[in-house]
Amino acid sequence: MDFAKHLRDTDRMSTNPLQARRKAAGLSQRELAERTGLSDETIRKAELGRHVAATSLRRIEEALRRAERLSEVPPIVEVIDKGVGSMSGRNVIVIRAAALGVEVETTFTDADDRSRVIAQTLAAMGIEGEQGDKGDS
Repeated sequence: MDFAKHLRDTDRMSTNPLQARRKAAGLSQRELAERTGLSDETIRKAELGRHVAATSLRRIEEALRRAERLSEVPPIVEVIDKGVGSMSGRNVIVIRAAALGVEVETTFTDADDRSRVIAQTLAAMGIEGEQGDKGDS
């Protein structure tokens, strides 16, 4: 596919497909520029269908493909703070490993205990490290 020609031929009144893909991937123009090593101005020009070097368009396309693949992958582990349990009086967290189909609700007393409980739970699931910590109350 000739990506540059596709951009030039796009109706300027509608959202540019490059811009739509960038937004769908949850990226700002600046973030896409950082991921491609290009300037913000180059990203703006590409989205407007203005002349941009073919190598720049390839870099943008590759970065968008990576971002699109990553946006489709759920986090390996989510740690969600649920607040203080009414029965136990302890802080409650849910540790969810959706890919494994596992969800564990557990409690902790303080920040050090929280880290220890998470590490122990992840180890029991066969996962190392703390990822996707949402810290929601």
